[in-house]
Amino acid sequence: MAIVAPFKGLMYDFKTLGTRRAWWLPLRRDLRRGTGRVYRAHPNNVIRLILGKRKTGDSDWDNRYTRSADCFKRWETEDVLIRSEFPSLYVTSHTFDSNDGSEPKREWG
Repeated sequence: MAIVAPFKGLMYDFKTLGTRRAWWLPLRRDLRRGTGRVYRAHPNNVIRLILGKRKTGDSDWDNRYTRSADCFKRWETEDVLIRSEFPSLYVTSHTFDSNDGSEPKREWG
């Protein structure tokens, strides 16, 4: 049996980020390489956490994953990401095309 419990989520502080268009770009397949427009769009775009850039000379202590972790910690410190005041349950959904000619599908979590 699943145990479902509220928690204090971490999310963007929308009051300080400005308009959504400035910092939120969809991660289409052609943008997932981690280069170009998505990275340049805004310094707080989520792609910096989920798809860091590889660099020449990456090592065990300095690589796309360690840089992503550093970015995450910095965003918490700078209040780009803020913790909810109260424990909550969060509902999410994702709509996608199943590429079989049927209507778009939606998953809930």
